[in-house]
Amino acid sequence: MFPKALPPVRVELDGEQLWWLQNDDGSGALAPLEHCDEDGNVVCLGESYAHVFSDGNISRYGATIGHRDDLVRLGDSRTLSKDQGE
Repeated sequence: MFPKALPPVRVELDGEQLWWLQNDDGSGALAPLEHCDEDGNVVCLGESYAHVFSDGNISRYGATIGHRDDLVRLGDSRTLSKDQGE
């Protein structure tokens, strides 16, 4: 069964502002802001910045660059984890 898509969330990772196109299993692409409109609707397809895997690891070009817990919701000081959703 494929994961279900959830509403996108604007996040920051190491100073990069991104859209997390997340799934209900905690995975999902981290897309550059220009790939989505202000509501998170995808407006163009292109290479993602990185990808969050269901185990929480974040990978870019095959290298682990962080963990889901490193994502910070923009405008919110909380970090995001699989248990927090969104």
